[in-house]
Amino acid sequence: MTERIDFSFTDDDDIFQVDIEVPSTCPLCGIIMHPHKWHSFSPSTSKNSNSNVCVLFQCTGNKCRRFFVNEYGIGIHTQDGYYEEYLAGPAIPYPQTPTPKPDFPEEIAKVSSMFVQIYTQAMSAEAFGLDQIAGIGYRKALEFLIKDYASHKSPEKADEIKKKFLGDVINSYIDFNKIKDLATAATWIGNDETHYIRRHEDKDIQDMKRFIRSATLFIAADYDADEAKVLTAQK
Repeated sequence: MTERIDFSFTDDDDIFQVDIEVPSTCPLCGIIMHPHKWHSFSPSTSKNSNSNVCVLFQCTGNKCRRFFVNEYGIGIHTQDGYYEEYLAGPAIPYPQTPTPKPDFPEEIAKVSSMFVQIYTQAMSAEAFGLDQIAGIGYRKALEFLIKDYASHKSPEKADEIKKKFLGDVINSYIDFNKIKDLATAATWIGNDETHYIRRHEDKDIQDMKRFIRSATLFIAADYDADEAKVLTAQK
């Protein structure tokens, strides 16, 4: 959405207007929203051909409410002493926080919302170049996915499932062999991310992520199959 905003330069009291593109997504939490505008200013000391302007926004999402600044480059020209300002280029947000979003079937959030949350945070760590901790995050996300899936399949055993080691849960409570193989392989790689010595030198977190994603596809399909079974049993 484009809005006309009033600005002034730091050494000039004159007000001028610029049409800016107001962000529709918070760069910090990723939520779609219409931000609150708190302040607009130009860090430039005077009108010139290389000016820029800034707007202080606040996310209106209930769980965020944080502040961020968008910087806009503007082109200016003068005619008969009259300044005309034009927006020149897209906004640059500060801070520039990666907000990756995992591409999982929607059924996965129904099985394990914590898995989606932890996996997303691990993706953010990886996007920031924190490769030494991202793998640990993916390993934790996997544990939530498998234990929540096993609890979904066997709700009467949920308490004992939550207390067991991940490997025991995979071997004892996962009957779908393809999910079992994928979860086991991802767990082995994830364990390497938490230990001093790696046992699988030819595998890394990209392989773990690939196995986790494939597991989510089978879990989502199994979830839909269970739902279909309930429907067909009514006939």
